[in-house]
Amino acid sequence: MINLTPRLLKTAELITPCKKLADIGTDHAYIPVYALQNDLAETVVASDINEGPLNNAAKTVKQYGFEDRVVLRLSDGLENIEETEADAVVIAGMGGELIAKIIGDAPWLKNNKQIIMQPMTHFEDLRAFLCDNGYKITKETVVREGKRLYLALSAEYTEEEVDFGEWYFYVGNLIYSNNPDEIEFCNKIVSRLEKKYTALINSGYDANKIGKILEEIKYEQAKRNI
Repeated sequence: MINLTPRLLKTAELITPCKKLADIGTDHAYIPVYALQNDLAETVVASDINEGPLNNAAKTVKQYGFEDRVVLRLSDGLENIEETEADAVVIAGMGGELIAKIIGDAPWLKNNKQIIMQPMTHFEDLRAFLCDNGYKITKETVVREGKRLYLALSAEYTEEEVDFGEWYFYVGNLIYSNNPDEIEFCNKIVSRLEKKYTALINSGYDANKIGKILEEIKYEQAKRNI
């Protein structure tokens, strides 16, 4: 059995068992192999924008004997992936803005597909994109790997565009969690926003928007303790 890092394992655990999985930016094809070993998928399309990672993926797939169940493909995002090839899509290890672009460039994801994401940065931009475009965040969690905390989340299209307020894009439903890592994750976001707020004030710029977001996050945090 393949051993995944905590970040990749937490991402893979969000996959709802399906027939066909696509892993975008697959790198070494670790998630595809894990998914097949754990009956999370029957077949996988593992894609990357560069040949190098696909060569690494080919070695992993061969090592675990899944050559007949994994298709390796050069693709910029989902550009070369057909709708019929994926019931669920994993996009991990990229910035939130890039993940949002990949999703936006593939409107077929709105057709009853599960999307599993692990943004490395700009998760507020990803949440904003999802909420503004009719995607419902179904699960989100935080995992610790080394000294860092990583966010992983899943979503599906529901057509609903819900106005949560901009605070939600930064912390999501994690703000109500009692999980120590998720509390720490949210606290780090608050600290980053507070530093930004102070910097704006000291530079004479308008800090009202950041101040309002901070105020709303702290209001929601207080609900967790009620």
